[in-house]
Amino acid sequence: MNNDVSNKPSNVKSILDGAKPKTKKGKSGGGASDEIIISPEYMIKDGRPVQRYCKANGDLKYIQLADSVFKLERQIILETCLSKKAEKSLLVSARRYDGVNLPAVEIPNDDFNSSRSNWPNLYFDTRVYIPAGISIIQHLKCLTELHSKQIHGGDLPVKTVYDYTGWKEIDNKWCFLTGSGAITENGLSTDVEVRMGDANNERYRLPPPLVGDELREATAIVLKLLDVCPNKPEVGIMLLAAVARAPLISVLKCSVTIWLYGETGSHKSEFAALVLGFFGEFDAQSAPGNFSDSAANRELKLFQAKDVVSVIDDFIPPKNKMEADKMHSDAARLIRNTGNGVAAGRCEKDGSGRKDRLCRALPIVTAEDLPRGESILGRAIIISLSEHDFSEDTLTELQRAREDKVLSGFMSSYLQWLAPRIPQYQPKGEASFKKFCDEYAREYRHLEIKKTHARAPANFANFVAGLDVLGRFLDDLQLLPGGTKSIDLLKRAEAAFKELMVDQSTYKAVEDGVQVFLNNIVTLLVSKSVHLIDHKDPDKPAGGTNTTAIKWGWKLVSTQIGGDKSYGPAGDCIGYFDIDRNLVYLEPGLVEKALARHCAHAPIGMSMLSLKRRLLSQGKLADWNKTDNRAEKKVATPVHGNARPYVLVFDPGTFYPTATAKSDENG
Repeated sequence: MNNDVSNKPSNVKSILDGAKPKTKKGKSGGGASDEIIISPEYMIKDGRPVQRYCKANGDLKYIQLADSVFKLERQIILETCLSKKAEKSLLVSARRYDGVNLPAVEIPNDDFNSSRSNWPNLYFDTRVYIPAGISIIQHLKCLTELHSKQIHGGDLPVKTVYDYTGWKEIDNKWCFLTGSGAITENGLSTDVEVRMGDANNERYRLPPPLVGDELREATAIVLKLLDVCPNKPEVGIMLLAAVARAPLISVLKCSVTIWLYGETGSHKSEFAALVLGFFGEFDAQSAPGNFSDSAANRELKLFQAKDVVSVIDDFIPPKNKMEADKMHSDAARLIRNTGNGVAAGRCEKDGSGRKDRLCRALPIVTAEDLPRGESILGRAIIISLSEHDFSEDTLTELQRAREDKVLSGFMSSYLQWLAPRIPQYQPKGEASFKKFCDEYAREYRHLEIKKTHARAPANFANFVAGLDVLGRFLDDLQLLPGGTKSIDLLKRAEAAFKELMVDQSTYKAVEDGVQVFLNNIVTLLVSKSVHLIDHKDPDKPAGGTNTTAIKWGWKLVSTQIGGDKSYGPAGDCIGYFDIDRNLVYLEPGLVEKALARHCAHAPIGMSMLSLKRRLLSQGKLADWNKTDNRAEKKVATPVHGNARPYVLVFDPGTFYPTATAKSDENG
């Protein structure tokens, strides 16, 4: 059967145009009663879409295309953060011939336009009936498009939908996208649609902004966050700074991860939920991310959650070493990628590059252990918590405010104030904002806090800058009580951040690869896994006396009748002791083998070449090759027959700070 009208006799179109359909009463309950001419080829007859054509003898023939009339409600364009191209779909509703209205469904454009897709049954299931036929679906598609355009009086309405939060310029105005719509300078607009998926990211939903007395009351409650830990004011300051800084990530990216660290029962998740409560409908059991998620899934969530705080919960390394190493590796990847502003690159099926999923949120991790590595710690701010640090009454009041949407209402007001000011920062204002951060960073560097990471001043300066913007909001709307100015908040914050910087230097020392190396050497010597020999006689204990033998890796072999004790070497030889110059010489090759054999549980986190450079730069070596400024010193005496006379030279006090360390005569 040929349904192509163009192949019919020349008078077919005039016959169809002149055909006057009869008006019939619908026989089915609730069905349509009139015939609707859509085009010369298509019509709706008795509530069913019909194709009609004229046979050679001039008779009209009707072919039913379905038992339901479909209508294209609107074109939906999903501006997705996951793809370089926008995804398009159609919102399609249906009315069956018996008068039953079927719920509208979204059908991707590719499925609707495909000649191989049975989209009615695919998306409406068996609730609709489609007759058999090769071209039935194509004719139904054409009829539906023509009928929908007649209803709308032209092209379909277009609706743009977003699948991420944060700042977006729409119709030349900056809006903050959230699950409930968009916060603009005029308040909450529900005309904007945001879909964050089915996971906890969908909880990013902000209420309308607070105004007047409600906003002042909310401000008073929000500032109680500063007193939630009376003995550790830096905790509340840091959390409030995170709230203020997150919405500014689009202006200047924040390359820091906040690490809430403490034992179980320290309410880490509750504190994280307080911060999340500023951005949506969260509680302690609904963190957006978890370390049980795959690394790719965590990346996706941090990419979608733009300009907000995102929490990754439960960093609790298991006892199994392989599983613990895997979790530490995941944490290092998260912190490093956030700090460096990169993501794992991926390719599409055709080999083209996929859109990088950078971290666009401010990540907060709740953990019962610290991340490994000095470099990783330098990209994080560690906040230590215990069950005795917080005020239970203040925490309870803040939790109630979170549940009553007071915190999120305050955030909506802050964003409403920011909306018309975002152009001041982006893009031209980005340089001035960065300059603002750099000024604070230089000020912090003058503190000369020893052993802190070089990134620490800039890390904290980022958050002071966020508090400065929040302070302007509070001052502009006169929200602070009793004529108080935001400068007082900034002074309080700077004092707290200085305390936090001192704490960061403590955590850095724990993960310092050089210190780990020195500790490992002492552990190997004390455990009799390695030993040092005397520089003159390899058969004598290091230092030449029995009193020093034990601490340099020798063990008691026998005790004579007269009380004389005999000592023998234990484990592998890694160097020798020069008693004349009071120096320890370690052979790098032997040391590296010993560390690989005995200290896999406590890696130094760097190559031996990097270790040598660190030892030299940190002043741990007593002597070195000053001509070439190399850590290794060339000496005349080989180490226990080793032909390679290059050694690392240490003062004994580097390993045992007390020069007269007591030795355990009993081993």
